Amino acid sequence: MRQTLRAPRFLALLMAAGAVTLGACGFQLRGTTAIPFKTLYIGVADTSPIAVSLRRSIRDNGPTRIVTDATQAEAKLEIQHESVTSDIQTINSLGLATEYNLYYHIQFRVVSNKGRIYIPPVQLTLTRLILSNNNAVLAENNQINNLVADMQADAVQQILRRIEAIKPEQ
Repeated sequence: MRQTLRAPRFLALLMAAGAVTLGACGFQLRGTTAIPFKTLYIGVADTSPIAVSLRRSIRDNGPTRIVTDATQAEAKLEIQHESVTSDIQTINSLGLATEYNLYYHIQFRVVSNKGRIYIPPVQLTLTRLILSNNNAVLAENNQINNLVADMQADAVQQILRRIEAIKPEQ
């Protein structure tokens, strides 16, 4: 009977020690972003997946209002370029690709409504490795779509973190 009582106590002690260790090393969950602008214009087509993700993240994380007229915004986030490319890493004896890298490129900048450049043009490139299976083409296409969506989500977080660091003029 005593054996069963010691196990939960030991487990609780172990969990408490783990929590203290994580706190001591500086680990913390990623919180919400604090965009330093009351209004923001996103300069990319409304139907773009990156625009949808940016709008959703900004709306969910604070009081910043997204406007559809650039003249009404305190700042403009301009997506200047967005593309997905790939290159072959390895081929098999039949000359078919077995591994390749998938790249997601996005270039953006942030400017104030007065023309001040907060963030000059920045190019982000995210990479994922794909193992090709020539017998499962539909599954591979689905994997590619999922990886592109994942890279876009990563890009949104990186963009928002950079915007969060801006010190706007008072």
